Amino acid sequence: MGQMYDFSFFNPSGHYNLNLGKPFQRELAQLLVVMNKENFDAIVAGTRADRSKDGNKSCFRNEIYNTVKFLWDPLWTLPKDGRLEFDFNFFNNRPLSNKDETKDFHKVIDWFK
Repeated sequence: MGQMYDFSFFNPSGHYNLNLGKPFQRELAQLLVVMNKENFDAIVAGTRADRSKDGNKSCFRNEIYNTVKFLWDPLWTLPKDGRLEFDFNFFNNRPLSNKDETKDFHKVIDWFK
């Protein structure tokens, strides 16, 4: 659980080992899935470069669910329980303005309400 104390919405890159049966850890996984989807959509739209390890337009790398390796794809759904381990590499191609940072901060606050 240590990495969650260090979690930053503005730079979520890091190694994660999450127990999806625990509400806070599952919510963190859901947040990263949403961020990955936004990244995926930006790559498909051509507004962001694909920096994925396997060419799947994903921020997820080295994905393991319950000790079984898998490769993320857009149809993958987050399980309700089990152990999910992965590296998350988030590359934001645009510099944030103060207005954007404030908007993103409020997104995080809304997420946890």
